[in-house]
Amino acid sequence: MPAHIRTWSSSEACRVEGCEDDGCVSSQIWFRTEPLDNTFIYRAAQLQLYTDSHDQGFVDDKDSGAWSWFELVILPDEKTDEPVICDGKELVWRSHSNRLGSKDNSRHFGIVFDRRQEILDALEPGNVIGVRVCAQFAGWYNQAVHGTLKATVLDTDLFSPMNWTLSSGRPAEDIPEAILSGVYTVTAATRCDVTVEVSEDDLLSTSRVFSRVWFSSPILEKDVIPRIEDVQLTTRGHDQGFVDDPNAGSWSWFDVAVFDSPKATEPRVKDGRALVWRSHNNEIGHKYSTDRQGVVFDRNHEMLSLLEDGNVIAVCVCARFAGWSNHAESGHLVVRIANMPLQRRPETLGIDYVKLQQEQIASQERLGAYLDYITPQNQPPAYSDVVESTARPWRADDDLGQGKPPLRLLSLDGGGVRGISSLYILQQVMEDIAGDKNAKPCEYFDMIAGTSTGGLIALMLGRLRMSVPDCIRAYNDLAKQIFGDKSYMRLGWKGAFYDENVFTKALQDFIASDKYGKPSYDKDSPMYDPDPNACKVFVLACRAKGVNNESVLHLRTYKNPNTDNPGAQTKIWEAARATSAAPAYFLQQQIGEDSTVDGGIAANNPILLLINEADSFFGPARLKQCVVSLGTGMKPNISFGNGKVVALRDYEMWLALATSGEWEHLLAKDDSRVKACYYRFNAGKKTSKGDDWEKPIDLDKWNEMPKMISWTVEYLEKEKQRVKECASRLPLRLKAQ
Repeated sequence: MPAHIRTWSSSEACRVEGCEDDGCVSSQIWFRTEPLDNTFIYRAAQLQLYTDSHDQGFVDDKDSGAWSWFELVILPDEKTDEPVICDGKELVWRSHSNRLGSKDNSRHFGIVFDRRQEILDALEPGNVIGVRVCAQFAGWYNQAVHGTLKATVLDTDLFSPMNWTLSSGRPAEDIPEAILSGVYTVTAATRCDVTVEVSEDDLLSTSRVFSRVWFSSPILEKDVIPRIEDVQLTTRGHDQGFVDDPNAGSWSWFDVAVFDSPKATEPRVKDGRALVWRSHNNEIGHKYSTDRQGVVFDRNHEMLSLLEDGNVIAVCVCARFAGWSNHAESGHLVVRIANMPLQRRPETLGIDYVKLQQEQIASQERLGAYLDYITPQNQPPAYSDVVESTARPWRADDDLGQGKPPLRLLSLDGGGVRGISSLYILQQVMEDIAGDKNAKPCEYFDMIAGTSTGGLIALMLGRLRMSVPDCIRAYNDLAKQIFGDKSYMRLGWKGAFYDENVFTKALQDFIASDKYGKPSYDKDSPMYDPDPNACKVFVLACRAKGVNNESVLHLRTYKNPNTDNPGAQTKIWEAARATSAAPAYFLQQQIGEDSTVDGGIAANNPILLLINEADSFFGPARLKQCVVSLGTGMKPNISFGNGKVVALRDYEMWLALATSGEWEHLLAKDDSRVKACYYRFNAGKKTSKGDDWEKPIDLDKWNEMPKMISWTVEYLEKEKQRVKECASRLPLRLKAQ
């Protein structure tokens, strides 16, 4: 069927300036159609605006969005400037924004509105389509030099949505030489909804990314690719409308990806990385749709240098973790193409991805072997969220950490009151570093991890920023309060020897106290530390689901962008109780919906989880400068069979696990990335025959702590040189990395 193109053009330029009132949008009708009749309304197939225009020419912050744009408006008649109101909503549609921060005129091609959009269906006889020039916020303006509105009116085939511009097989009119580039818009034809569905029987599914391809660009040919100047995605959508904890991060977002062809179902992979980049998140916890603008991928971004003939740029709608969803109503991929080929920054890898992947796989295998080793036979392996976060395929936008300062990591074993030994060892290390035992470990270590009593110490040193001597004083006082008064022991067996309420109050009083060289905190202060430069701390607890407590919880003072950060709303005292809820000693601690027990059941020595957590958070390419692992006393040899703990009663099995830290040590020291900088210190006293270790003090024998200190002092005398060597690798930590 034949068709014709109808056009309406501006007769003069139009300038609109943003107003001082942030909530006010300045706008002006620039030009309009004549009143439209039934013939047009029934036959109009597509509508597109293009403009030669620019904004004020500069912006302070490109991430804050573009506030200079054009709209198409349905007006009731040719004499009125106010839009038609239908169902309480103005009949207004955004066409496109100006190129951000440029004083040069650019040709901007707006959205192609077809019968899938509301605008053509909403027209009634006598209505007029107006072009409105808009700007918002002081300092912004919209200089509209020339504009044309085009409509394809049916009796011919519908326009193919794979073309760039609205024409009936003919190119757009020539772009004047004064126009440096054309701006083209690819529009989503339909909405797209993604909802996370997880299975309680499949722990890995709880952190898998749910992603769906929404729409894509036309095929990019070799003569077009060198001229692409930048790409930006804009969307209108929302997440599930609520979040339990905003500090846990947003898990409803949009990706821009390179696909081999329109038929491909997965992003292209190059050098082991999927060519995927995050554009932007939905506004967190909003049940109503909002307009969002994504990252501008400019001429020097690696995405454009990686494009090959025949590729397409696809938009993916993504969500991750239970309860999250992404409801995308509309989307526009804006592509700016220059008249001439552009000079791009040469692609530089700067990293051996193959070698890095081999090292990463080896590290994951060590952790997997350990988690399997501690699991009773015929049970699924123990699980940690860091397993999934480090095992997922790399994306092109992953920060792998290359070129950043090397890391200093500290791991603290569990062991009840024997944790005093770790503190005395660390005190000597700090004295050898700075000549001052009062130097704070949080100023020298990038990340500290602890389990059980080691978790409590990690919180003191890292989250509360205490020196080691102050920590020793507090540790002695807490041990005496919790274990010292036998009247606090339960009368009658209720599943635990000690009263968890006494433990809780002691922790809360300690946190609120201004003693011990630290400021007074609110007793319910959160684990989350808002200071982005603070030393990162996590402690381990186990979900109390079964004998193997298959899920290890990482309770963090920071947001790891690769996990759902369970327990993000946890208070400091709750985390301390959870990591120290030793079976038979204390009842379980509730964290969110989970009952937790002492992390020592699955990872009494957190060194392997610390190395993998550092890879997940800082990036696997970030070098390690010093990795320190502190034990709580060597124990007598225990017989194991077939790689498993021999049959013991549950209570005895927990004791065997809780006093062990050497399995993890043996695996960690074989990691090629840390071998040269790994230091394990674990005090003990040899038996008279010298072929075994004397039994260390029990976990709750606070009055025998001097004995443990004495053993540690003797041990440090023998390890003096190695302690000094370790200290030499620990310069003061940079505050901002």
